[in-house]
Amino acid sequence: MPQADYGGTVALQIVEESTTSTWDVVFASRSWNYRGYSTGNTMSPNLIYEGQELAGTEGASAPVATFTLSAYQLSDHVTWNYQTIPGNLNITLSSVDNGYWNPPPNGSNLGGTWEDYCCQGH
Repeated sequence: MPQADYGGTVALQIVEESTTSTWDVVFASRSWNYRGYSTGNTMSPNLIYEGQELAGTEGASAPVATFTLSAYQLSDHVTWNYQTIPGNLNITLSSVDNGYWNPPPNGSNLGGTWEDYCCQGH
């Protein structure tokens, strides 16, 4: 993503093309779009991970990132469903990454909003 889009909205979509084991991967920001394909991929996704990663040895920080409109497509390749439950909180290094639901998904609020903040001193 271009530096000029820092702090803006980014869309990420991974969609299987019918039942061909080919997946469209689309990443779009205000000024940049990327589309790629994963072929021969027979995965059957059933999990959504949301969060941030940051690399370095010290002094790294990142602002709060929000994840909204989290949805998955059913095997009929037509029907989209918003995330309806918060799922499990899995923080690998609590001194580096943390987050919370605000509000949590509940079946009627378009997948809830995950607010993720990254790094020591936050």
